[in-house]
Amino acid sequence: MKKITTLSMNLWFVFVSLLATSHGAFAQLDSAYCVSDSTWNISTTTTTSTVLGYWSGVHGVLPDTSTFTSMAMIGQPYPFHTIDSVEGAYVIKAANNISYYHKKLILDTLSDLSIRLRLTVDDHAEVYINGVRLVGIYDTIESSNWHNPSFDVMIAEDGTVTNGYMGGEAYDSVTTVDMDSLFNIGSNDIIVVCRNMATATDKGGFSFRLDVKGTSGVVTVGEFVSKPGVHKSTVITPTNYSGHWSGVAGVLPHDSTFTIPAVQGQPYSFHSLDSVPDACVIKTGNMITYFRYEFDLTSNDSLNVRFRMNVDDAMEIYVNDHFIAREGTNSKLNWRGPNHDIKFSMSGAVSNGFMGGDAFDAYTSDTMSNIFVTGTNEIIVVVRNQKKSGDKGGFSIRMDIDSDGKSVIVKKKSAPASILPSDSNPLTADLYPNPTHGTVNILIDEDTNYDVYVYDMSGRVVKTMTDQYRHAEFDITEFAQGVYFVKVISGTRTYATKVMKQ
Repeated sequence: MKKITTLSMNLWFVFVSLLATSHGAFAQLDSAYCVSDSTWNISTTTTTSTVLGYWSGVHGVLPDTSTFTSMAMIGQPYPFHTIDSVEGAYVIKAANNISYYHKKLILDTLSDLSIRLRLTVDDHAEVYINGVRLVGIYDTIESSNWHNPSFDVMIAEDGTVTNGYMGGEAYDSVTTVDMDSLFNIGSNDIIVVCRNMATATDKGGFSFRLDVKGTSGVVTVGEFVSKPGVHKSTVITPTNYSGHWSGVAGVLPHDSTFTIPAVQGQPYSFHSLDSVPDACVIKTGNMITYFRYEFDLTSNDSLNVRFRMNVDDAMEIYVNDHFIAREGTNSKLNWRGPNHDIKFSMSGAVSNGFMGGDAFDAYTSDTMSNIFVTGTNEIIVVVRNQKKSGDKGGFSIRMDIDSDGKSVIVKKKSAPASILPSDSNPLTADLYPNPTHGTVNILIDEDTNYDVYVYDMSGRVVKTMTDQYRHAEFDITEFAQGVYFVKVISGTRTYATKVMKQ
């Protein structure tokens, strides 16, 4: 939720609208765009390319963002014009082999998110968002790759994909992942992989434009389902036992280790694992692996929670480090329907094997309101497979949750989208207590003055404090319970977070 100006929310809407209109992006108040220009950075990592024709891509093997330390160079790769630029964008030069280019994208909303991506390239390219491939150009090298009309795809808020949008060229590959799963609230990493031949004299480049559109507003939903937005831990725990499994006894990896995007799909080349309703199958390897997803709740009162899951071959569910349920018996029933199904009612009643589903081997006796919290929660799924390297597995999970019948998961948040350069310098601050019953403190350990803006969930400014220094305090005792957004702005630097009023 960072901004590149000190304008208030309403003025920011107008500012983005003027940009969008003048540069041909989506002509809405809540749109933003990112184009190739000199603010992009190039990685010190390059990969050898020897194939002349078809290219299969880098298969998600990308340099660490810390390697993007050099400024990208704009201009034609040769002394003469070879690459057409897309609307409002520059051409970025690329040398031979495979090179990598990075830009930071900041989004303040995932509500009704739609995108349009345009690209010209010499020779081939892939575009990754947060480590997940969005599009790819792999086919035989053709001059049409670097001339207009550009490659052009529109992915609408309902998931409809128009590849070759507005008469543009069609990409060879386009992801089918939901855009609100692919992008994050806050920081997103865009990486363009540009491939040329290995010959030293071969040069190339690309021109890129990404338009992003969303709508303001907060939407609460009633479920979480497994999807590519889940992240896997770098920690893997050994296991030798192939029969009944007693779990990990609550010994879970630190949150900071969940850095690997989960991979969607069947663990083998054939269908081996059924999915639960509306959920994806997430692949796992051998041993014991850990998967995490973070979500916000508007209330933890009077909770009804239902968990459904299929797995190969055993699993545990934890919420906020609390054990929820385990299936420790290795059985083909685990990966076929009917799925494991358990319902925890707000009355305290538990139905294990709910709605004719298979029962879990073990589950908690605690009430859900003692486990879930108002504000940020996490769910961790522990999946156990055998030790042998050829053993593969996966899982599909769905959690339905409500507060006495009302949806409580905050899925989409308010405010418009915005773009920040890769070398943005965010402000560091501490906000406490959070949650709060009234008083909120902000502490900045810098010699700088700053302004504070507090927004409700509709994006309306409800409190403002200007010209603060180091420590500031404000009171929201009279505010209604719920989530509020806080922005601290000092010059062009911004700190943004949310605070929960209890």
